[in-house]
Amino acid sequence: MSTPAEKPDWDDFSNSAFNMQYMYIYFVIYFLAYSVLLFFIGTRGLIMHKPTVLNSKVNILLLTFAIIPYLIISAVIIKLGVRLFDFEIFLPLVFVAIFVYRLFIMKGYNIFCVNDDDFRNAIIATLNTRGIKFEEKMNAIDLPELGNQINIVYASWVGNGTIRLKNKKDEKLFNEIIADIKNYHKNHSKTSKKMYGVFSLLFGFLCFIACAVLAYYFIFMADYSV
Repeated sequence: MSTPAEKPDWDDFSNSAFNMQYMYIYFVIYFLAYSVLLFFIGTRGLIMHKPTVLNSKVNILLLTFAIIPYLIISAVIIKLGVRLFDFEIFLPLVFVAIFVYRLFIMKGYNIFCVNDDDFRNAIIATLNTRGIKFEEKMNAIDLPELGNQINIVYASWVGNGTIRLKNKKDEKLFNEIIADIKNYHKNHSKTSKKMYGVFSLLFGFLCFIACAVLAYYFIFMADYSV
């Protein structure tokens, strides 16, 4: 006669296999860092009227730290042999797909709170100053002498743009171009698109509230005794 399958030990899940106190600390740090970044982008755009240029690796790093806890939870659920409507398999696949998309499709540099004219003028002025011949297209700038192309995407309603190099062989020069674009915005940009700045401040405030709530619960309310 076969014996019934052993019931998963959920106490072990919460107390040893997946210690929640570390997760509280993890998310407090994560939400705090994210809120600081959003406050920086928002205040720079709304108060200083300057765009913010960020390497897309920053977004990928934040996305990675957001995914890690869910991957850990799924791994623990699988280890305990629990079936939650394939949640433990489906959710990690979704996050991995999002990560791969951001890693390969959204690479380059993001420019936040920039208006239409400044976004274009910064690129054109930099290429002219460096004496680089170019040809403007709809969503790209050809660099015929280099045999390369700068791909550009701009969302005018929020004031966000993305710049990336098609071929990495000129990545050193591209990084120098980005540095010149930053200097252009620092010295010449006088206005900015406010939509993303407002969104950044609001979402940054929500992240800070989440950080404060988790910190309060961790310090005053949570019971970690086994």
